Amino acid sequence: MKYCFLSVISDGSNTKLGSIFTPYTYYYAWNKADADGEKAVKGIGPLFTMLEGAFAKERIIAILRDFIFYPDDSGKEEAIVCRYP
Repeated sequence: MKYCFLSVISDGSNTKLGSIFTPYTYYYAWNKADADGEKAVKGIGPLFTMLEGAFAKERIIAILRDFIFYPDDSGKEEAIVCRYP
């Protein structure tokens, strides 16, 4: 049985998403809550964009189900999460 824990790092103005195995340099921001939304630029906006975008019910289920890869041939524990396009 495999598990996945997504990790969010935020200081209120910088908000980034990765997995628990992700080095900090590979954490990434979620830029839009939906396809028609405006890009959040500064302040607390990126935190709300992450919550409304990445953690919307349908989207978080899709991320956990379809966009996480667990390599079978790796000797270390790792999970690869697709980055925001």
